Amino acid sequence: MSEEKPVATAPAGATAGLFDGWYRGQQIPTSFDFACRGRTRSIWFHVQDGLIDLRSSRRHRGIWKPEQTGTVSSGGDVALRGTKSSSFAVGRIADGRLTAADIPDPLVAQAGRTPCTSRYEAVRE
Repeated sequence: MSEEKPVATAPAGATAGLFDGWYRGQQIPTSFDFACRGRTRSIWFHVQDGLIDLRSSRRHRGIWKPEQTGTVSSGGDVALRGTKSSSFAVGRIADGRLTAADIPDPLVAQAGRTPCTSRYEAVRE
């Protein structure tokens, strides 16, 4: 008598690894207040198992801690929050490209200051 082997099925959340990897790109300022960073700079995103972080370097050691961390949905939606600030960014990963933009903090605007905002563009390595 032959035994049938069970058919393998993808576990729930299997698409979480779909976007895994390093994304190299640029942080591009969209506000130009004197207190805001005025130049475009190189950045890295690292995605693993539905988690994402933004770094100014690809190095893994403790010196290069993430500036923002967050999640990536199975559909590619990205949500980030600052690790040392109250900044937020949202975006999307599609076709190996990651795009995101900061959401201005309304409390900063209410205080009469210009919120520092950027957009992020990166491609998968």
